[in-house]
Amino acid sequence: MLFVAALGYEPNQETARLLLTEIFPAVLRRSPDATLAVVGSDPPRWLQEAAHREPRLTVTGWVPDVAPWLDAADVVVCPLAVAGGVKVKVLGALARDWAIVATPVALQGLRRLPAGAVVERADPCGFAEACIRLLASPCECDRQRVCAAEAA
Repeated sequence: MLFVAALGYEPNQETARLLLTEIFPAVLRRSPDATLAVVGSDPPRWLQEAAHREPRLTVTGWVPDVAPWLDAADVVVCPLAVAGGVKVKVLGALARDWAIVATPVALQGLRRLPAGAVVERADPCGFAEACIRLLASPCECDRQRVCAAEAA
């Protein structure tokens, strides 16, 4: 799983916190081999410390190019609770034909996507379940990737 964000921005920090405290633990209970990469500039100290404690969590800080991270991900996650405008992180994942799970907030400005291009879930439990389903089903991921390519 991959989350890409500017981590100096408080709402993105809250999203990372939600991923670490609710979504990722729920995913790990059913998919113990899952990993989460949080890629973005200015990660707070608590997030860096979490990566030292949890071997399945990678926190990169700034990277010159997110493309290799997108290419390595099975599922791109975007569980935003606060945001504005079109989300570049969602567009970037669509452009690389990746399976995406996102909240309704993350899809603001992108409401005309083809059906199946993105899995939309509003609550952490449903979000985790969608991630688990995609991680467990390469066929489902491939189907969503086809839809993402059409959307891009």
